[in-house]
Amino acid sequence: MRTPSDELERLAVAAFRDVLAPLKLRPHRTERADLRVTSQNGATALVDLHAAATPTTAQVTELVRSAPPDRAHVLVADRIVEPVRELLRASGWGWLDRRGHLRIAAPGLLIETTTAPRSRPPSRGRPDPIAGRSGITVALSLLMHPTEALHVRGLARASRLSPSVITDARKRLADAALLQRDGRPLIPELFWATTDAWASHVRRFPISRAPESVVGAADDLASPGTALGGAAGAAAWGAPIVRGGTSTLDLYLPGQADVDACLRELGPADAPAGPPARIAAAPTLLVVAPRFPDPSGGWPLVHPVVAALDLALDPARGHEVLETWDGPEGFARVW
Repeated sequence: MRTPSDELERLAVAAFRDVLAPLKLRPHRTERADLRVTSQNGATALVDLHAAATPTTAQVTELVRSAPPDRAHVLVADRIVEPVRELLRASGWGWLDRRGHLRIAAPGLLIETTTAPRSRPPSRGRPDPIAGRSGITVALSLLMHPTEALHVRGLARASRLSPSVITDARKRLADAALLQRDGRPLIPELFWATTDAWASHVRRFPISRAPESVVGAADDLASPGTALGGAAGAAAWGAPIVRGGTSTLDLYLPGQADVDACLRELGPADAPAGPPARIAAAPTLLVVAPRFPDPSGGWPLVHPVVAALDLALDPARGHEVLETWDGPEGFARVW
């Protein structure tokens, strides 16, 4: 069951009040809006708060359309993905992303800053929409095939998970409004929501030299094996990155046992900056099966969506690259 809307609103007001104190902003009750906020220099703003769990662009578009124009508006949510932030900013709205980011936009008062993360108190039956291996598996499958229905038993076989956990994971996405009525993914919201889980589950280990052989047969790309992701993988798929500038190879291996064996054989890199290669256990077998041939004859490649998720975690250039990269021909852009 979801948290009732009135409870979401109450928790949103409490969270917003909490983040104001360290910024020396004072909230006051008022009948004209949810709060009146006063800064140290005396600037004041009437603020209406809006609450959501993981808002979509469609939901925010409707909120903006129906909101009164004579005050500032702040959306408080568990997670606010980048396309929603762009829409809020373009609409002159602010937000409080409970993961640690605040924006308030009002005449004479403009604040955008990081804050301490403030998780919403758990409500009964409110699971994370993309949790664990099963959540990543379902989300990634939907992103890889955004126009196709999800085949539970086929995906269970491909990922070596049970049909029941696949079904449960899909239900969590539906409950979080990350699926459309027909079961297809909400794009690009699902992609950006998946980046949170990706960051939590992909752990890369620098190694002293690139391995000379792959895990798994290189000529059997339908089977799990080593695959190239990261910036180098995206460049191989045609992302606007100079391949010579992606010297570090980000390789995915089928499981943690393969990573441990590789570390024993090659040893960790002495310095983590600029290692020749980094290895990571695939968070789901869909990352390493199937793999795709590199036209230049290099390592087998991950699916373009996996390469895009890796880029999304690169704070230096990832978002800039994704903005200008439509993906390779024959694959749907979902970011």
